[in-house]
Amino acid sequence: MEVKVIKGRKKFNKFLVRWSIRFVTLSFVFYTIFTLTGLYAKINEKKKYLNYLNSEITIQKNKNEELRKISGASDEENKDYFIKLARNLGFSKQNEKIFANISGN
Repeated sequence: MEVKVIKGRKKFNKFLVRWSIRFVTLSFVFYTIFTLTGLYAKINEKKKYLNYLNSEITIQKNKNEELRKISGASDEENKDYFIKLARNLGFSKQNEKIFANISGN
């Protein structure tokens, strides 16, 4: 029994293997780029949200400090604060006349 070697078939197999490796490598590179781009966008979004939360924390700390000052202050100091707060809420003293600027300025 004689074995015949076909040279063209061997070249075709090498060609197919090379192109398969190139295709897989190129696919992996595109997948990696696409995934990293998406992750970068998510990281930026989370950084913005973190900055927002940090600013909210700063605002709340300032409010807490103001409330600590009020709770530790004397009655006379608190009186001024409560008068200011009542005016902001639209209250007035008894028999007090309030003048409103109706000219719009």
